[in-house]
Amino acid sequence: MSSIGLCCRKYLKQCGLWENSYTVQKLAGSHVALPVNQQFVNEFCSDSHHFFKDIEFCFSSVNLRKKRSPHRPRDDLLSAVKSLCVNQSLWHDYLASDLPRTWEKHGDLVLLPSNCFSSDVWKLLGNSRFM
Repeated sequence: MSSIGLCCRKYLKQCGLWENSYTVQKLAGSHVALPVNQQFVNEFCSDSHHFFKDIEFCFSSVNLRKKRSPHRPRDDLLSAVKSLCVNQSLWHDYLASDLPRTWEKHGDLVLLPSNCFSSDVWKLLGNSRFM
């Protein structure tokens, strides 16, 4: 993104006019689609933002791409453990807090914090593939 684009984004974010769940998208030529919210459209039409006086705007509906949420391995772990427990009618929502939030991997060994998997429910799983 150009320096003007970065300035615009910073300003829009500070004013609460930026729609953070979408990404900036390059359009034909030197045009860029900025994800702004309806408040921006309302305020821009009233000419209250002199910051943009040297920038030509065209209001158009563009199908912006949603931002991808970052992949978190803990979400995969939670999903797998929950599925295993639900299949055996053992899942309770409090068990999610008993899962590790972080761990260290050394080769094929995973070191878990000592305070996770401490509930008695885990013992009920026995020798399943998870344990």
